[in-house]
Amino acid sequence: MIKLKKMRWRIPFIFLVAIVSFASCSLSKQIKKADKQFEIGEYYAASERYKMAYKRIPKEDKNLRAYVAFKQAECYYLINDSRAISTYKTAITNKYFTTDSIIFLHYAYVLQYQGKYAEAKQQYETYLKNRPDDTLAKVGLASCEDIENMKKEGGLSRQNIAFEKDFNQKKSSSLSPVFIGKNADMLLFTSNRQEQKGANKTIKNFSKITGKPIFHLYSIRVLSSGEWGDIEQIRLFEEGAAQNEKEKQNDKKNNPIEYGVGSFTEDGKTLFFSFSQHINGEDQGTKIYTTNRLSGEWSEPQEVVLFADSSISVAHPAINATGDLLYFTSDKPDGYGGKDIYVAEKMGKSWGNIRNLGPTINTAGDEMFPTVRSNGVLYFSSNGHAGFGGLDLFVATPDSLNSKLWKIRNMGVPFNSSFDDFGITFMGKKENGFFSSSRPYGKYPKGYDHIYSFIQPEPELIIDGYVVNTRDEVVDGATIRMVGNDGTNIKMQAKRDGSYKIKLNKNVRYIMFASARGHLNSNHDFTTDEK
Repeated sequence: MIKLKKMRWRIPFIFLVAIVSFASCSLSKQIKKADKQFEIGEYYAASERYKMAYKRIPKEDKNLRAYVAFKQAECYYLINDSRAISTYKTAITNKYFTTDSIIFLHYAYVLQYQGKYAEAKQQYETYLKNRPDDTLAKVGLASCEDIENMKKEGGLSRQNIAFEKDFNQKKSSSLSPVFIGKNADMLLFTSNRQEQKGANKTIKNFSKITGKPIFHLYSIRVLSSGEWGDIEQIRLFEEGAAQNEKEKQNDKKNNPIEYGVGSFTEDGKTLFFSFSQHINGEDQGTKIYTTNRLSGEWSEPQEVVLFADSSISVAHPAINATGDLLYFTSDKPDGYGGKDIYVAEKMGKSWGNIRNLGPTINTAGDEMFPTVRSNGVLYFSSNGHAGFGGLDLFVATPDSLNSKLWKIRNMGVPFNSSFDDFGITFMGKKENGFFSSSRPYGKYPKGYDHIYSFIQPEPELIIDGYVVNTRDEVVDGATIRMVGNDGTNIKMQAKRDGSYKIKLNKNVRYIMFASARGHLNSNHDFTTDEK
């Protein structure tokens, strides 16, 4: 009986050990799978696996909890998910910082991205105690400390911006608009909007990187009425050689094609665009392709070969007005850190003399989404220069004395916010156009990029002053008359304090008269020009 009793206790114990061992093995495998997904850039998929794994880790295993929470936070950070804040907090609570203080830097980034500047400042300061020479941390700290002055300085703050409902769709991103040709009557943009197929079916093809639908290129045209027409998808590649619908759907699921930013030559006939594809789970990197439009049809896209090493990713093409300079973004290892902006020269049918734009523009952070105007002025986005948080829009003017140097300026409010602001385009030589931003808008869900328009309002020309005598004493009861060569004929009474204020028209020659009882008349002529 004693032996039997011992056996009855031993069997459940052995069974319990087996369960614990199996669970531990299963948890370890789950974390390794998540690590692999993180390594190949499938951040959303990895975050979901880390999330499930974290729930199964014993509370006493703080080291493992710290590691998994940190990796989950990194995934959210890389896909701009606001949940990064809470998961970084969890990792810090579990003392991940004893392993790597980088957590304080990334935590500061996401706090700054949400406009929490005071909290971000504390995290930058904590990080700099361990790594006092980190350039990005010093820039971030300086930005948080100077944020109020940056907001006041503005930039091209006379522009009025507006959310463009014609281009944006709820629960989807639309970004990087660019005009097609110099007539500015067509717009190209990138979007992961949901396409309707049939009465009730919606096409969905999700990215393992972001967990959201993959991106395609779209165009929209201005109608004769002045309104925007229907949005049309631009289809450039046949997605595989599948023979039937089932094979096609399987091909799209396993080898999805994702389009990036586009750029047109001035005549609107040649398109450069980013392109990436995962084939059977393997990331093929991002490439730049070009295609020509002839009689409404697109030619077969051809890769723009920029580097001999095909493993180097290139993206965000921006062709200049004359079509002989191609600006682009790359993660080439010998850059200044992160992603840098390069320029290549057209040489016959190929591109050469490729050069990094240098340390004035490129930083240890990311510089992306270049746009070049006909006057050679470059616009780009960066998270490495002093800014409001996330990606900010910057304008770079070539130095007149040294073409390799640039004068950089943050475009300020209203273009920049604590969120990502990028992908700007201009309507020819006008200071009007469109840009994209991830800033929240109304009832539209957070975490998506949207397109905004900006318009520079016509400036009001006003002349004002006082009517005084030769001793600078106010003349009471003076009459002012303004005559212009455009037919203007204005007569008004100055106020009792002698003051007056008159609205003028541009490019008009005016003669201004002042008269008052007991005083000699006075006149003055001038022309209002563009200045």
